[in-house]
Amino acid sequence: MGGQAEARRSMIKAGVPVTPGTEGNLADCSKAPELTERVGYPIMLKGYIGGVGRGNSPCNTAPLS
Repeated sequence: MGGQAEARRSMIKAGVPVTPGTEGNLADCSKAPELTERVGYPIMLKGYIGGVGRGNSPCNTAPLS
């Protein structure tokens, strides 16, 4: 499939149900608060580069300011 973002786009295009999330990769974390308001918690942050679950970070609440 070429990568998770491409696989996700392909599944959405094919009408396959997918877990709520972004439609692609975020360039940085500045959009994350807006997206979590839409999707809700908990969320899973995953590094763009990495494999087999390495670099995944579960988040149950918004960070404290």
